[in-house]
Amino acid sequence: MIQEKFKEYYSRRQPPAPPRCGEREFGVGYEKKIDLRHLHFRDEAALKDYFREEAPLYASYSIAYYDLPAARPMKNKGFTGADLAFDFDVARIGEHAHNPLICRPCLEAILRDALLLKEEFLEADFGFSSKEIALNYSGNKGYHVHVRGDEVRELDGNARRQLLQYVRGPEVAPLTEARHGTRKLLHGPGRGQTGWNAKFLHAAQEAVRNASEESLKGLLPKKVREQLLADKEGMVNALEEGRWELRLRPLWEQAFQDLKREKGLEPDAQVSLDLARLIRLPDSLHGSTGLLAKTIDRPDFDPFKHALAFSTGKRESAELLRRVEFEFAGQEWALEGRVLVPEAIAVFLDGQGLLVGK
Repeated sequence: MIQEKFKEYYSRRQPPAPPRCGEREFGVGYEKKIDLRHLHFRDEAALKDYFREEAPLYASYSIAYYDLPAARPMKNKGFTGADLAFDFDVARIGEHAHNPLICRPCLEAILRDALLLKEEFLEADFGFSSKEIALNYSGNKGYHVHVRGDEVRELDGNARRQLLQYVRGPEVAPLTEARHGTRKLLHGPGRGQTGWNAKFLHAAQEAVRNASEESLKGLLPKKVREQLLADKEGMVNALEEGRWELRLRPLWEQAFQDLKREKGLEPDAQVSLDLARLIRLPDSLHGSTGLLAKTIDRPDFDPFKHALAFSTGKRESAELLRRVEFEFAGQEWALEGRVLVPEAIAVFLDGQGLLVGK
């Protein structure tokens, strides 16, 4: 069923070509995600013709640019540069009731990570403009962030590795102990800092503002707790000036670990470092779900609404191999045996290999 549905869809609508289409390698799949690669399309018209005629279940393109995209082996392509790509798709098993078919809480958490990367790291810390960054739903269980531009294309593997390490966050809190005469002092970030130093300063100040006798018990000695709680604003101001109280170091370390959990990101390193990587073609269909690998152009993006490619009104008969429960197209589903379901659901079930004879 799914191949016929994709053929019908692509006869009416095809994905747009990515920038500099003629310099990229493409790959497509009908059973696996990539059965055939080293494809080249000179322009958008050629790409659209291919989709109309072949209707692949999966479509990917290179983040790299080449003189000869169709050449083999890879060394003969003539590498000229590459976009920067980040892939987020790690399931949050243990954080909620996880559904391995397709999981809204996982997708919501992964989207938060992708947006954090875009807004707080790529734009705020690295200075990329919003025009240089594209955010895409993968069509299945994750999100992709693409960064394009002359500066990015020239980044070598080491520079990309450093960017990955940066978004993960520092290994240890940026604090140093120093002796001044007979006194031992603690130095850390202050006013005017940027990047992780600024994030840590803000996290420490919030930890002071939110401190209570209950939250500090077991972390700090009684006298130290009393002094901190008696003058929170004084400590917030001291931090602003780069003066970190050594006796409060356990609180600072806790604030740092909380910050890492909140803002430290773990994109798939292979996607960002492998310059020969093929990544999902934006606005193409995903063969495992029938959903669009949608370019996100709205703040309230919901893949269960905005990435639908097939009808939720037209009904299809289907027979399931086993009972399944999942959320899709704005509704909870519990299905088994022979069912009459919306076209979008039937395509999804077929893509998941859950239908008899499929």
